Parts: sequence; C-alpha cells; structure tokens
Amino acid sequence: MSIYNTDVKFQLDSGATCNVITSQVLRRSHCDAEITQTSKILSMYNGTTVKPEGHCKVKMTNPKNGRRYLVNFEVLPGSPTPILGNKAIQQIVLKKGLEENIQSLNVEQTVVTKDSLLKQYPQVFEGIRCMPGNYHLTVDSSVKPVVHPPRRVALSLKVKVEAELQRLTELEIIEPLSKPAQWVSSMVTAPKPNGDIRICIDPKDLNCALQRSHCPIPAMDVRLPRLNKAKFSCTVDLRWGFWQADPEKIRAITEMPKPTDIKGVQRFLGLVNYLSKFLPKVSEVCKPLGQLTLKETEWCWLEVHDKVFQEIKLLVTDSPVLRYYQPEEELTLKCDASDKGLGAALLQQGQPIAFASRALTACEMEYVPIEKKLLAVVYGMERFHYYTYGRRVVVNSDHKPLESIVRKPLHMAPKRLQRILLRLHEYDVNLRYLRVTEMFLTDTLSRRAYLTDEAPSAFTEELTMINATNFRYLTALRLQDIAEHSKKNLALLELDRMICSGWPAKRDNVEPSLIPYFNFRNEFAAQQGVIYIVERVVIPLKLRKGMIKLIHSSHIGIEGCLRRARVFLYWPGMDAQVKNYIQSCKTCLSTGSKQQRKQ
Repeated sequence: MSIYNTDVKFQLDSGATCNVITSQVLRRSHCDAEITQTSKILSMYNGTTVKPEGHCKVKMTNPKNGRRYLVNFEVLPGSPTPILGNKAIQQIVLKKGLEENIQSLNVEQTVVTKDSLLKQYPQVFEGIRCMPGNYHLTVDSSVKPVVHPPRRVALSLKVKVEAELQRLTELEIIEPLSKPAQWVSSMVTAPKPNGDIRICIDPKDLNCALQRSHCPIPAMDVRLPRLNKAKFSCTVDLRWGFWQADPEKIRAITEMPKPTDIKGVQRFLGLVNYLSKFLPKVSEVCKPLGQLTLKETEWCWLEVHDKVFQEIKLLVTDSPVLRYYQPEEELTLKCDASDKGLGAALLQQGQPIAFASRALTACEMEYVPIEKKLLAVVYGMERFHYYTYGRRVVVNSDHKPLESIVRKPLHMAPKRLQRILLRLHEYDVNLRYLRVTEMFLTDTLSRRAYLTDEAPSAFTEELTMINATNFRYLTALRLQDIAEHSKKNLALLELDRMICSGWPAKRDNVEPSLIPYFNFRNEFAAQQGVIYIVERVVIPLKLRKGMIKLIHSSHIGIEGCLRRARVFLYWPGMDAQVKNYIQSCKTCLSTGSKQQRKQ
C-alpha cells in the first residue's frame, strides 16, 4: 500500500480486530496524521498486552487500482510489521491477496507435562489431604457389639502388611489402640497390581448396627446439566477415580452388534459420518469398513474389521462426542423404528446428549409401521423423561403420517394409536418430519437394537392386549366370515399390504383399486385378518349387500340406517348404496304408498 507516495509493506491478518502501524513508519512516509490519545490495551497473539502510543487516521492508496482509503490505525512504539486487520481487508477488498499470500507465525507453546506440574505445585501432591471436620458414626445401642478375631496373614505378605500399617500410622490415617474395644472388625489385605498392599476392614456386623442418615444420592443426570457452562474439568482423586460417560447413555452404541452385510456397514458409517464433526480423523479409522462397501469387494468380515468396529464405537461414545444438557437451548429428539427395534437420540445443536435403543417384542413386531413409529416417539420421550418432561421438545421422525395423526382428535385414531397418543399427552411435543437421509443416527440404532433381559413394561403389555375385535359391534362368527372373504378380495389384500408396509407419499403412486382408501390411509389397522378404519370394519365386496340388508332389517328410514352403518361399517360409496337399496325396498315402498293413501 502507498502512504503519501511511500510504499509500505503490510501484513494481512484476518484474525486481527484492529489495524496497527508504528510511529517510525509514519515518520518515514512523511504522514502528518494527528495522533490522538487512546485508552485501549491491545492483546497480542502470544498472550502479551501492549499499550498503544495513540490513534490516528491515515490516507492510503492501493497502487494496483489507484483507489484511496481512510483507515484507522493504532500507533505502536518500536518497529513491528504494520498490520491490516479484518475490517480493513474487507474495506480495501484484499481477500484475493490474502488467499494467495498466507503466512504462519511460529508461536512458542509451553507443553504441560506431568513433571512440570509436579515441580510447579509440589505441595499439592505431597501427603494425604483430609476433609475438614469430624464424622461421627451413630451405633444402635440395642444391638450387641461383635468382636471378630484377627485373621491370619500369609507369610509372604507379612512384611508388606507391617510396613503398610506403619505408613498409615505415620500419616495419621489409623492409630494403635491399647485398650479393649466393643467393636472389632477383621482386617482384609488385598494385593495391588503393582505389588503393593491395600489394607481394608470387613465391618459387615457394624454396618448392620449403624443408624444411617437417609438422604437420596443425586443421580448423575441431575448434576450434569449444572456443568454445561463449566470451563474446567478436574478429578477428585486421579489414582482411584475419573470422569466417564454415563454407561446408560451410551449403552445403545456399546452393545450394538456388528454388521452382517453391506447395508449394515453403510448404516453404521452413516451414523459415524453424522458425528464426524465431533470426531477428529475418524475418516482414517473408518477406511477398512469403507472398503467393504465397494462394488468390486466381496463381503468378508475379518478380525481387522471387528477391531475397527470396536474402536469406532469407543470414539463415538467418548466424551468429546457427547455434550452436557443445556436447559436454555432447543432440545431435539430423533426417533425411528425398524422391523426389529426402536432407536432414539437426544440432541442439542446437532450434538448428541444420549443414545437409546431396544428390540421389539414378538407382538410389537406385528404392529403396522405407523404404530411402530409412534411407539418409538413414546419410547424416546419416556426414556429421557428427566430431560423431556416440562419443556418443549422438537421430535423428528421420518414417517410423515405422524404429523397429521398427532393433530387429529384422539377418537379419530385406531384404538392402539389412541393408547400410544394418550401416553404422549403429558409431554409438550412438536413433531416434525425429516427425510430418511437425515435420520442416520436413529435408523442405525433401531436396526441394530440390542436385546435386553428387562421384563416388558405394563404399558407394553397393555398395548399388546389392545385388539380392535374387543370393541366390536359384530359377532365373532360374522367377523370370521369377513376375514375369510377379505383374503379372497384382491383390493383388500393390497390394502392389507399397504397397511403393513406403509403408503406412498403421493396418490399417483397408489394402485387404482386403493385410491378410494388413500384419504384415510393413516386410520387403517389390520388385526386377525379383518381391516378396521378406527372402530369401523371394512367389508369385502361380496358381503356388502348382506350388510345393507342387516342394517335395514327393521325397515327404518334412510337417515337411521346411515347412522347405524356409520358406527361399525365402512366401504367406499357405502352411503350411496344404502340410500339406493332403501329407496328400492318393496316393503318400504308398499307401506309408504298405503300411508300416503290414508292421508
């Protein structure tokens, strides 16, 4: 850049929030800009601070295009290289030059090592610290004291035990007792992996006599949200304990079985790809699994693939991937169901908080797709009840009909869906549809769900027992007759297939015989060979005329017959057929004509 016809070389720094020039450069370029006092303190890249001599505005010219600019500068003492910061780069449009001339600075970084910490803070690592105050154990006076005789110590451990007892005495952790005691517990010696001895006691009788303070221990889920803005994490005792993710939150991943085919590998890699922004260099680890998905590669799961699979699961469940729950941020629950399992993932800002999955029971596997998908939503909300209750939760599902079914009045849903929807009423759910391609996490969790030894919940057993035939208006024999004729009706067979496999998104993709059913596609259910629309039975073609005769057997009027039919019967065009039948009924016509003549 040119200042008063003097060329000045600047360094472009897109990370700088101000522009810097030296008084020496201003003098050399014969710049007469007025330097005013400033109270700013500049923080440099290496952590040091500098007090500027002042502030000034300098007229600059770009020699390439001749354009002039008025730029604000902080004036520094000494002879550092002048710097143009981010705003000046955009003002002068130097982006292209910035990309072509990138420089790096060698910043000396101090590597913190174990030895340096021990040397810097020796007092922290010396001796054994104690908590302030004394703790008193209250013993029930009605319990008779127990004195256990000393246990023998192996000859090979005797020297080490005596040395450890002496060390603990010197540290004032224990003290010798020279008088009789009412309670004596046996000493237990346990060898450590490094060859040292750990000395404990076995106070089982004393424990039974203690009067305890009954106080609930806070669960980890209660404590973790309070850490969401923490900047530092430390361990209480580096020798004995350390922080790790709650095993229940990652169980769905750690117990995920290995893939058995190419599609299984692709689903797993899709999950990993979604989390890759939180997993540095994970693409390198995934290479052996990626090679299995190539067309020219024959499927062969080897030991190296198993090793990589386990390594990736450890990476996915590591603490950098999981985040702390933050109450003020939007909470998202992704849910999915497959033929074999349910999957759920709780996220904020796209980063997972916890995973969950479970296998479907034998009865749940018979549910239609919309029932499985809604069951997955209930499973996710209840599994993460501590986070989801009492707040707005955005629920993502790849089953679009769920958006409409949750907005309909409860009585318009099939019986089993009604019971599942009732379960959701205690939560504030905003259900949104997402494409299958955006549901890698839960799709993989649901398809690779692990089997648990937990007994089915009361809700699961209740859903299993819900059967549309229990709410029937038709006899068991008539329902059996309907089921047999439904198996012979091609349109109803295709309808049953659609109910079980799922409907297309558009009417144009439906078979012509199913177009009349399309508008009610989310209200159908099939049980024991009979198709229901909510509580109404779908009647096969050959039985429809008989059903009209049945509802008109008492020869009531058109409106009365239609009200009766609409309660428990359904087929396309039913109302028109009922009207035509009644209008042509000879008994009704003859009776009606006689009444008219009498009048």
